Amino acid sequence: MLKFIKQEIVLVISFILAVVSCFLVPPSKAYIDYIDFRTLALLFCLMSVVAGLTRSGIVDKASDLMLGKCKSLMSVFIVLCVLPFFVSMIVTNDVALITFVPFGIAVMKNIKADKAIVPLVVIQTIAANMGSVLTPIGNPQNLFIQSYYHLSASEFVATMLPVWVVSFAIVIAMSIVAVKKCESSQQEINNNSKNNPVDFIYLYRSVAALIICLLCVFDVIDYKITLMAVVVILFGNIFKKVDYALLMTFVCFFVFSGNIGSLSAVREVVTKFVQKDSFVSSLCLSQVISNVPSSVFLASFTSDWKGLLMGVDVGGLGTPVASLASLISMKFYAKSEGANMKKFMLVFMSLNIIALVVLCVLKVIAL
Repeated sequence: MLKFIKQEIVLVISFILAVVSCFLVPPSKAYIDYIDFRTLALLFCLMSVVAGLTRSGIVDKASDLMLGKCKSLMSVFIVLCVLPFFVSMIVTNDVALITFVPFGIAVMKNIKADKAIVPLVVIQTIAANMGSVLTPIGNPQNLFIQSYYHLSASEFVATMLPVWVVSFAIVIAMSIVAVKKCESSQQEINNNSKNNPVDFIYLYRSVAALIICLLCVFDVIDYKITLMAVVVILFGNIFKKVDYALLMTFVCFFVFSGNIGSLSAVREVVTKFVQKDSFVSSLCLSQVISNVPSSVFLASFTSDWKGLLMGVDVGGLGTPVASLASLISMKFYAKSEGANMKKFMLVFMSLNIIALVVLCVLKVIAL
């Protein structure tokens, strides 16, 4: 039980909050209206698609092809950070990190660059969190906000493009500085990439399912049809790889935010605070309960979707709990040989604060 609590602390907290809120607002049929089934269905489908793509071997194959051209630690490091930045736009930030963090750690150990592991994992985390802000399917909070406010893909991308561009510059700059601080940064690398086979059957099925998911995101087809189609296309053990804890976390916070939002006294106080500055309020709340539940909780209190969107996305930087994806990276690093969590936390907090400050300054200038 203790192990489960440590691994799924956000789910546990969200469950407790949901239960407590049920004493304030007794369960009723209104609870069903709290839950955004479209968001849950799309999250399930996208996680299933990613599991299928990983199973097909195409991710390993693509990584081998890119890394085969890298001849120095600098080039390998930058590629390993750029990969999650761009891939997260399509497969979500947490899935990008699940794919590339363990791969990055393995590559660094293979080329005897252990000193570069901590900054690599931290910058990969920042890259995935910030690269994912550009698209509605980049992360769970984007998917929720796009669905909740019925936003078109074009207005969504236009809003987050400046943040995304600056974030890319931050990732590249941090990568260059980090490698230069590591010894043997100019060493030549003998890339021993394996000839990983690709299961084209799984690949075709996964791509077909991804296309259907994208059609749903762009409101071409209904989410119920999407769910049924993905289940039929990706039948089998793929669904065991889905992060059901994340789905349950969403359900719990849907219930919690719905109950709290129905209390007139609370609603009046929160509305006043959020309407004063939705960007600052959502950014600050994200540091405590993470950006996913923050977006779910605050959405019902404000019509300023731009401020909320930027607040929870930029708010993914900062503390380790600001983004659920950051916890994934920490888990992988902690399990690696020779892990130094004190050093990791120092580097994590330092680089995250730097990135957070830069993006907040950008927001102020934009005003």
